[in-house]
Amino acid sequence: MISKLIISTNNEASHDAFISLLDESTEEVKRESRIDKKLYLKLSGIELEKFLFSTMKKVASGTIFDNTIDLISGQKFPDLVVNNYYGIEVKTTKSDSWKTTGNSVLETTRVENVERIYLFFGKLINPAEFRYRRYEECLYDVAVTHSPRYLIDMDREVGDTIFDKIGMDYDVLRLTNNPAREIVNYYKTKLKPGDDIWWIDQSEEISSSNNIVIKTWANLEKHEKEDLKFKMLLLFPEILGPKSSIKYSRACSWLFVRQGIIHHAFRDLFSAGGQITYMTKEGRAVKLPKALKILIDDKEVLFQTLDNFSEIELFKAWSKNIDENR
Repeated sequence: MISKLIISTNNEASHDAFISLLDESTEEVKRESRIDKKLYLKLSGIELEKFLFSTMKKVASGTIFDNTIDLISGQKFPDLVVNNYYGIEVKTTKSDSWKTTGNSVLETTRVENVERIYLFFGKLINPAEFRYRRYEECLYDVAVTHSPRYLIDMDREVGDTIFDKIGMDYDVLRLTNNPAREIVNYYKTKLKPGDDIWWIDQSEEISSSNNIVIKTWANLEKHEKEDLKFKMLLLFPEILGPKSSIKYSRACSWLFVRQGIIHHAFRDLFSAGGQITYMTKEGRAVKLPKALKILIDDKEVLFQTLDNFSEIELFKAWSKNIDENR
C-alpha cells in the first residue's frame, strides 16, 4: 500500500473551500475512471496519487488554491496543506473492500504543523470507486506489522472508531508521549482469561503479529471460528491432503502470526470427525474428509471469501498465478 503527501501552501484558504476542492476533485477522478476503465484498473498506488495531484491542480485553477498544491514523495505521513494545515493520504486496494491498513500509530514521520488529515481511498476494481473521509473517522482498530498501525474502514459508523473505544480523541492520543502504550493499556482491560498482549520487551516495540492481542481459540465466538476455518481451508488446501507430519504447519503458523490466535490442539480442528460419504452427480458414493463438508455445503461463502482475499495473499498461499477472470 503506497501513500504520498499532497500539500497546499495557501495561508488564507478556509476549511469549506478545501472541502469543496476535495469534493470536485473526487468527482472528477470518478468521471475520468468511467471514461478509461482499463487505465484506472491498472493503476498502482503511486500512479493514483499522480492522477489525484494532477486533477486537484486542474480543479484549483482560478481558485485560492491555484498554484499552491505540491506532491511530496517519500515516507512522510499524509497531508494536504492549506497554510500548513490540511493533508491527504492516498490509499488503494485491488479487492472489493473499503478496508485497508493505515499509518503508524506513532506518527513519527508526520509533517510538522499538519493538523487535519483526510484519506482518499481508491478501490481499483471494475468499476473503480473513490471516496474521501476524515482520517480519524475511519480508524477502527490497531494491527501490528513491524510497528503498530491503524486499520482503516471507510464504512465505519460515527462513534465506533478506535478512539471512541479508548475514550480519547485522536488529536489528544497522537500528541501523547507514547500513543502505542495508551492503546495497549486499553486492550489490557479487554483481555479474557488466557489471552495476552503481543509485546516484545520494555522498549515499547511490538512484534510482527497482525493483532495486538494474542487470543486463544476457545475465547472466539462461533462465527469467528467458522470464518477462520473456512479461510484456512481455502488458503492451505494441503489440510485436506494425505497424512503428513507437516500438513498443518502453514495453517497453524498463519493462525498465530497473521491472526494472533493460539490453538493448543490445532490438528483436531480438521482431523476430528473422520470422513463423510458424499454422493456425486453420477450417484457414486465418495469418502471425503469431514472438514471438506464446510466447502461443499456453502459455495456462496466460498466464492465470497475468495473475492475478499487479495491476489498477493492467494499467490503466496498457493504459489501460483491468479486468474483475473476467476
